[in-house]
Amino acid sequence: MVEIKIITYNIKRLFVSNDKYFLPNELSNYDIILLQECWNHNRKEKILEEFSRLHKYNIIYEVNKSFYQLLDNGLVILSKYKILENDFIPFKLGFFECIKNFTPLEVLGNKGILYVKLEIENQDYYIFNTHFIANYTEIQQNKISSLEDKLFIEIFDVIKDKTNYPDQKVILGGDFNNLPFFVNNYCKDDFNIYEPIEPTIFTKWIVPMLYDESHSRIPEEENSNQYKGYVLDYFITKNVKMNNIKAVELIPQYSDHKAVSASFKVKINDIN
Repeated sequence: MVEIKIITYNIKRLFVSNDKYFLPNELSNYDIILLQECWNHNRKEKILEEFSRLHKYNIIYEVNKSFYQLLDNGLVILSKYKILENDFIPFKLGFFECIKNFTPLEVLGNKGILYVKLEIENQDYYIFNTHFIANYTEIQQNKISSLEDKLFIEIFDVIKDKTNYPDQKVILGGDFNNLPFFVNNYCKDDFNIYEPIEPTIFTKWIVPMLYDESHSRIPEEENSNQYKGYVLDYFITKNVKMNNIKAVELIPQYSDHKAVSASFKVKINDIN
């Protein structure tokens, strides 16, 4: 058996550090890396160049955006294994739908799902990276609940479309901006959520999402001025059992998110 290490990390727009070597060196022990918010294009190019030059990663990202968007999707997938195919599928949201329901940053970014098919030990693995829509006030939370439902259904439709569902090995990771407890409603019986015990972000902005460990609602008026911890970054898999799931805080701190790492085992399949 071969142990494959994977990590997902929202790096907060790449605005914090000027050290182009930090991320490549800090993450080089991972076989598969999923990044979100890689929106600083010049710095992204320099950092990804170092990933490739120093550690021989294969790298996939997409820079296309709609006419009204200032930012691309910010998603990157890096792999030490061969990439057989790749695609980016934007969420099916129109301009006026975005303006009506989302914060300005959500409108400016071309959010969606980045996909690669990897060959690991002569076996196909389907890897999906996403950065889900975010909202930070109770009004916006109420407005987009139906859209969240729509987009989560869309994510799993994309997975089914890209894979020989339900037999293939699938890993979906990223920043979901939703608690695993609620996302589980979309996973059905054949997907599994792997989340760390520790929070991946501390914020006081997600007031409508205050829940205790038993998923019971916490009175908002008692907590609205306090920073709370949430698990918003995690993995969802099909036919892949993950181990060693944990939140990882990188130093120096790059982001308001912690990264989430995990591992899974692949049987050596020698075709010779």
